[in-house]
Amino acid sequence: MNTKKAGIVAVVLILVVVGVVLFYSQARAKETPYLCDDTDNGVNSQKRGIVKFVNDDVIMNRMDECQADILVEYSCGKNKIENTNINCASSKLRCYAGACQPVSKLPAYLR
Repeated sequence: MNTKKAGIVAVVLILVVVGVVLFYSQARAKETPYLCDDTDNGVNSQKRGIVKFVNDDVIMNRMDECQADILVEYSCGKNKIENTNINCASSKLRCYAGACQPVSKLPAYLR
Protein backbone atom coordinates (compact mmCIF):
# COMPACT_ATOMS: atom_id res chain seq x y z
CA MET A 1 0.00 0.00 0.00
CA ASN A 2 2.84 2.43 0.80
CA THR A 3 4.37 1.65 -2.59
CA LYS A 4 1.10 2.61 -4.26
CA LYS A 5 0.96 5.94 -2.37
CA ALA A 6 4.60 6.64 -3.21
CA GLY A 7 3.86 5.98 -6.89
CA ILE A 8 0.90 8.38 -6.85
CA VAL A 9 2.96 11.06 -5.10
CA ALA A 10 5.73 10.61 -7.70
CA VAL A 11 3.27 10.98 -10.59
CA VAL A 12 1.72 14.10 -9.03
CA LEU A 13 5.17 15.57 -8.43
CA ILE A 14 6.18 14.92 -12.05
CA LEU A 15 2.97 16.56 -13.32
CA VAL A 16 3.60 19.63 -11.14
CA VAL A 17 7.18 19.94 -12.41
CA VAL A 18 6.07 19.57 -16.04
CA GLY A 19 3.33 22.20 -15.48
CA VAL A 20 5.82 24.67 -13.98
CA VAL A 21 8.27 24.14 -16.85
CA LEU A 22 5.54 24.65 -19.46
CA PHE A 23 4.24 27.76 -17.71
CA TYR A 24 7.73 29.24 -17.45
CA SER A 25 8.56 28.54 -21.09
CA GLN A 26 5.31 30.16 -22.31
CA ALA A 27 5.84 33.21 -20.11
CA ARG A 28 9.41 33.50 -21.36
CA ALA A 29 8.30 33.21 -25.00
CA LYS A 30 5.92 36.15 -24.53
CA GLU A 31 8.75 38.26 -23.12
CA THR A 32 11.30 37.38 -25.80
CA PRO A 33 12.37 40.62 -27.45
CA TYR A 34 12.71 40.92 -31.18
CA LEU A 35 15.00 43.06 -33.26
CA CYS A 36 13.91 44.78 -36.44
CA ASP A 37 15.98 47.25 -38.43
CA ASP A 38 15.00 49.00 -41.65
CA THR A 39 17.82 50.75 -43.51
CA ASP A 40 15.45 53.25 -45.15
CA ASN A 41 13.68 53.99 -41.84
CA GLY A 42 10.19 52.68 -42.61
CA VAL A 43 8.06 53.30 -45.66
CA ASN A 44 10.29 55.35 -47.95
CA SER A 45 9.52 54.87 -51.62
CA GLN A 46 12.46 57.04 -52.78
CA LYS A 47 15.19 54.77 -51.33
CA ARG A 48 15.74 51.01 -51.46
CA GLY A 49 15.84 49.55 -47.97
CA ILE A 50 16.61 46.23 -46.35
CA VAL A 51 14.65 45.01 -43.33
CA LYS A 52 16.46 42.68 -40.94
CA PHE A 53 14.23 40.88 -38.44
CA VAL A 54 15.40 38.58 -35.63
CA ASN A 55 13.14 36.82 -33.11
CA ASP A 56 14.46 33.81 -31.18
CA ASP A 57 15.77 31.46 -33.88
CA VAL A 58 14.01 33.24 -36.76
CA ILE A 59 16.16 35.48 -38.94
CA MET A 60 14.60 37.16 -41.98
CA ASN A 61 15.88 39.73 -44.46
CA ARG A 62 13.68 41.48 -46.99
CA MET A 63 14.83 43.99 -49.60
CA ASP A 64 12.46 46.52 -51.17
CA GLU A 65 11.71 45.26 -54.67
CA CYS A 66 9.98 46.17 -57.91
CA GLN A 67 7.21 44.15 -59.46
CA ALA A 68 6.67 46.03 -62.73
CA ASP A 69 5.91 49.62 -61.58
CA ILE A 70 4.71 48.46 -58.15
CA LEU A 71 7.22 48.95 -55.35
CA VAL A 72 6.97 46.34 -52.59
CA GLU A 73 8.19 48.37 -49.63
CA TYR A 74 9.12 46.31 -46.55
CA SER A 75 9.13 47.81 -43.06
CA CYS A 76 9.14 46.81 -39.39
CA GLY A 77 5.75 46.01 -37.86
CA LYS A 78 4.76 44.70 -34.47
CA ASN A 79 6.64 41.40 -34.13
CA LYS A 80 6.82 40.96 -37.91
CA ILE A 81 7.89 42.37 -41.25
CA GLU A 82 5.15 44.26 -43.04
CA ASN A 83 4.93 45.17 -46.70
CA THR A 84 3.20 48.00 -48.54
CA ASN A 85 2.58 48.07 -52.28
CA ILE A 86 3.21 51.50 -53.82
CA ASN A 87 2.23 52.31 -57.40
CA CYS A 88 5.18 54.38 -58.63
CA ALA A 89 3.44 55.20 -61.93
CA SER A 90 0.70 57.10 -60.07
CA SER A 91 3.38 59.66 -59.12
CA LYS A 92 4.77 59.71 -62.68
CA LEU A 93 7.76 57.70 -61.49
CA ARG A 94 9.10 54.28 -62.42
CA CYS A 95 10.01 51.46 -60.08
CA TYR A 96 13.68 50.65 -60.49
CA ALA A 97 16.21 49.04 -58.14
CA GLY A 98 13.76 48.83 -55.23
CA ALA A 99 12.64 52.47 -55.26
CA CYS A 100 10.35 54.84 -57.14
CA GLN A 101 12.66 56.84 -59.42
CA PRO A 102 12.16 59.81 -61.76
CA VAL A 103 12.47 58.68 -65.37
CA SER A 104 15.49 60.98 -65.78
CA LYS A 105 17.44 58.85 -63.25
CA LEU A 106 16.78 55.57 -65.04
CA PRO A 107 19.37 54.01 -67.31
CA ALA A 108 18.88 55.14 -70.90
CA TYR A 109 17.67 51.72 -72.06
CA LEU A 110 14.69 51.92 -69.62
CA ARG A 111 13.49 55.45 -70.48
